[in-house]
Amino acid sequence: MHHGHRLLQQAEPGRRGGQLPAPGPGWALEAGLDLAMSSSACPKCHLVLVEARRATLISVAKTVDTAVASDATVVNNSYGAQEGAYVHRLSAHYDVPGVTMVASSGDFGYGPANFPADVPAVVSAGGTALHHAANPRGWRENAWSGAGSGCSA
Repeated sequence: MHHGHRLLQQAEPGRRGGQLPAPGPGWALEAGLDLAMSSSACPKCHLVLVEARRATLISVAKTVDTAVASDATVVNNSYGAQEGAYVHRLSAHYDVPGVTMVASSGDFGYGPANFPADVPAVVSAGGTALHHAANPRGWRENAWSGAGSGCSA
């Protein structure tokens, strides 16, 4: 990310008016982790958390529209569903010229592709583990064994 970019993050379904939702078993952790890592990677970026009203794919796709309408240049999506025709009707929400869309590759290793990470306009991001190393970079990294991967239909 470059300085000045606005990253809008999707998270747990919540209520309108700035009220935070009750913590969920996975959503709150994902949102917190993503915001912390985004802030660390780009400390001068303006980060905004956008929450869906419900935990449905159409609801989170609409939060992508809200992020884009708010002039986001990068939108991070930490959710996914197994690839299939029923989700691909939502692909247009993730294919926006001038906006970098990033989506989770998934959490279950090799298998069916994860939507929206399988949308051609989306950057699919999987987890890595960093380890100190005696090399010029100072680090080596390994993909998480559970990070999603697979061939898209």
